[in-house]
Order: sequence, then structure tokens, then C-alpha cells
Amino acid sequence: MIQQPLEINKLSKYILNEHSMKHALSAKIDFKKNIFTPKKKFENKYQVFVPYEMDSLFWILYIINNSDIQYEMLERKGVIMEKSIKITYIENIRKEKKLLKQYKLQSLPDLENNLANEKALSLESFLSLCVLDNLNIRFIYKEAFFDLQMNDSNSVALIYEVGNKYGVKIATYKELNMITKDFYKIPDISKPIKGVSSYKLSEILEIAGKLKIDQTDKKTLKKKNKSQLYEEIKEYFIKKKNEL
Repeated sequence: MIQQPLEINKLSKYILNEHSMKHALSAKIDFKKNIFTPKKKFENKYQVFVPYEMDSLFWILYIINNSDIQYEMLERKGVIMEKSIKITYIENIRKEKKLLKQYKLQSLPDLENNLANEKALSLESFLSLCVLDNLNIRFIYKEAFFDLQMNDSNSVALIYEVGNKYGVKIATYKELNMITKDFYKIPDISKPIKGVSSYKLSEILEIAGKLKIDQTDKKTLKKKNKSQLYEEIKEYFIKKKNEL
């Protein structure tokens, strides 16, 4: 008896294509469909993808530019590959000095030194490379955020701190609106708050509220004044700087 051929749709799960590769990957982030299914070791409250490697910001940049599929399929994601790509970035930096100087994220010597000699990208270096790559980034720190808007597309990558590393996801419209409404927008990544004289009391109260800083002194039960709140806001970001 001659066996009847299997229907083609029954064989589809065995065909090597993008769908089957995505299904096979146990940790992925799909920048086209905003889908993220984390491995257990990378589960976190932000539901973001955290690269395995130490220099997580570098590999986040790679993922945004190339896709999670290419990242997962790379067999040798090591220091040699990192250095090769970073050298290419250094060459591009020297060609795009004027562009980078406009954004004032980091001095060019510091940027080149970070790429050439240090083990991991600093946040400022990461953002500078996002300028070169024309990427929209929103960096989240607790109840504050910093925007780098490089183009008019709706695609924005959210970068979160996850322990001592970073994670990434593509923002939904709802997430962007929530963050914009409820979080404090950092005006300058190197100087998250201006001098105290730049603010009215109402503005300081609004910033403190967004950062979830208690506006009442627990000892006296009195409302904190402008100077007290400003110092606590400064401390909020000084502590952050020391953590990095």
C-alpha cells in the first residue's frame, strides 16, 4: 500500500524560517511585534530582554540595529567581536564630530577612550552611539526618564537598569504615555536637575511628587520647604550616579 503524502501544512513546523527560529529561541524580543518571552533567569518586573554578556549596553545596541534573531544566532559574541565593532564606531565618530558635538552627551576623547580601552559602554557612550545610528531611546531610572529623539518614527527603545546590567524592550504607545505623564523628564543626562533658582516652589513640588519623595518631614510632621525638597531631589540623582 502506497502511503499518502503528508499535507504541506503539517510539515510547516519543521521548515526553517523566521517563525520556526523564533519559536526555537527561549529568550527573545521582537522589535517588529513588541513581543518578549524571557528566559526564567531574565524574568524581571520590567519584562525586558537582558543580554547575557557583561557589556549589556553594547549588545542592546546590536539588538536594536540588527534584531534579536541575529543576536541569538551569533556563535561568538565575545570580546574580539565587540572590539571589532567598537573600532568601526571610532572611525565613524571621527567622521561625525559635528553631529555628536550638537548633542553634548560626552566629550569625543572620553567616548573614544570608553570604546577603545574600557570593558563596558557607559550610558553616555551608549547614547552617543545611538545618535550615530539615528535611534530613538528612552532611558528609565526609577521614576525618571531621559529621551533621545533622533527621528520621527514611532519606534522607541526603552532601556531599564536591571540589577547591575541593562535591559531593553520596544515601547508601546500606552507605555510611552504613562511614562511621560507620571515620570520626571530629565533635561540633561549629565545634569538631571538645574540650579534651585531655576524652579518655582510648585515645580519643585511636582518633581518631588513624580520621584515619590515624601513631602512631609516624618519627625516634625510639617511640610518640607523648597530648599529641603531640592536637596532631596539632588540626593536622589547623586545616589544614582554613585551606583553606576
